[in-house]
Amino acid sequence: MNRKQLILILSLALGLGFGYVAAVADDVPSGYTQVSETPQKGETSRTSTFNVEKQLVARKVVKEDGSVELDSFKNGVRTAKVVSDKNGARTGEFEYYPDGKLKRELKAGVLAFERRKLADGTFEAIRYKKDGKSAQMRRRVSVDGGFELTHFRTDSNKIYFTANIKGVSGQFEWCYYAPDGSQLRRVVDETQMVVTVYSETGDIKLEQVWRKTKAGFVCKSVNVKEKHGYRRYTNDDSGKLSCAEDLDADGTVVTTWKADQVNPPAVSLFAEQFEDDDPTIPEDE
Repeated sequence: MNRKQLILILSLALGLGFGYVAAVADDVPSGYTQVSETPQKGETSRTSTFNVEKQLVARKVVKEDGSVELDSFKNGVRTAKVVSDKNGARTGEFEYYPDGKLKRELKAGVLAFERRKLADGTFEAIRYKKDGKSAQMRRRVSVDGGFELTHFRTDSNKIYFTANIKGVSGQFEWCYYAPDGSQLRRVVDETQMVVTVYSETGDIKLEQVWRKTKAGFVCKSVNVKEKHGYRRYTNDDSGKLSCAEDLDADGTVVTTWKADQVNPPAVSLFAEQFEDDDPTIPEDE
């Protein structure tokens, strides 16, 4: 057995896609068989290779644009895939876990994605920027069912926004981070959404309560920070101001005002905050 056949056997049997590439060649190892299959849409040819136990170990697919996909299999599960363009240059490399989930992805030799298990049992998946080092997106799922999704700004390593589910509560929480350091936090349940806007120094500027309706979310009340506490403005179902309340620092109502006893609040207080940049604007149902 020559060295070329030995490497081919190793790559076919072990399904290695990073370092050894499973290839479909005319001179397959003794006992291995090749089967030409009907090409699927967008393909010109599809060839599968089986070992002596008749198990699928490799597949070669040639696309109409001349690109080629080489897949490696072990125990019926794909372990790796290499994609090359019509000139033979590698454009993508993929490595899979035994359960079939994607483990790593390289684009033109640069790390684009990886999934791994951390020491505390958390599963982490990272999608990288073009440099192959800085994260564009990070997703984590903890052992207690908690979910955390973080997106980073494309022009820096600053966090753009996060989305979380705390444990098994099922309650979503979004946090948006503006370039100037101000923040917007949303907590959403089945009937309402609470939006809190923080200043650049981390102080609460205002807090909105949105009610879920058939048409989507509608802002019903707004708490605005003032010198000695907060003032809460509440709208009726028609969207008009119904009352205003002065609250002390702990949220206790000190004074209640009728709508005609206070200056009307700015319309912008009941509108989306950071609308041009916030990625979590509620969508209509």
